Amino acid sequence: MHIQAAMFRKLIGACVGLAMMGMAGTASAGLIYSYDFNNLLSDTLGAGPDMTNNGGTLGATGLTFGANQGPTLAAGVLPSSSVYAIEMQVTLDSTIGFAKLIDFDNLTKDSGLYNASSTTFNFTFCGTDDCADGSVGFTIGDSTNVLFSRDGANQIVGYLDGIQSFSVSDAAGLALVDTVLNFMRDDSFTTGGESTSGFLDYIRFYDTAVTPDDLEVPLATPEPSTLALFATGLALLAFLGWRQRRVVQVRAA
Repeated sequence: MHIQAAMFRKLIGACVGLAMMGMAGTASAGLIYSYDFNNLLSDTLGAGPDMTNNGGTLGATGLTFGANQGPTLAAGVLPSSSVYAIEMQVTLDSTIGFAKLIDFDNLTKDSGLYNASSTTFNFTFCGTDDCADGSVGFTIGDSTNVLFSRDGANQIVGYLDGIQSFSVSDAAGLALVDTVLNFMRDDSFTTGGESTSGFLDYIRFYDTAVTPDDLEVPLATPEPSTLALFATGLALLAFLGWRQRRVVQVRAA
């Protein structure tokens, strides 16, 4: 009986441990804040400050914004101003020449992350004089994953739906996050005309440079394989518990 009880406890520990490993595997490396905009402007992970709304409409699944209505994040809340990554799931309703996605200087400079349009759409980073040549762009009306990453060597890289659009040196520090971050809002340099409407599913912040391969859904419902493993473990535990009780009943008879 003592041997069976010890085995029972070990199986419980093993099943719980495996389930926790499976659940922990859904967290993204370096993820520090996640704003899911599910009727709230707060960080789902609980560590970051609330973002500020600027006229957009919060709903159960995200934030609907008009031109120049995107959210903002206060200055100085990221661990590093030079090494970070920002991920967004966003839908653009239209575009007009340029549509600013992220402004890094509290709307005082023309530099920033854009979707640029002429005959095609190009996801690009623009400095004071020119823009990096983006190779891919948004499909208007489609939900798109945006990843913007800056590393310790001042290299910034932009991805759309996992595909790299540009990579450029930011030696001038135009993408340092040492002031207020504005999303979907254009700067006063161009009188706010380079913006569009759309829908934000979420915005996530990382304390390290990341690539699309590093991204997973944070704090997600455990994957089906994890749930199946956990269910199998519970079924095994239930069977062993029943068997143990049955043995006790037989011996007592």
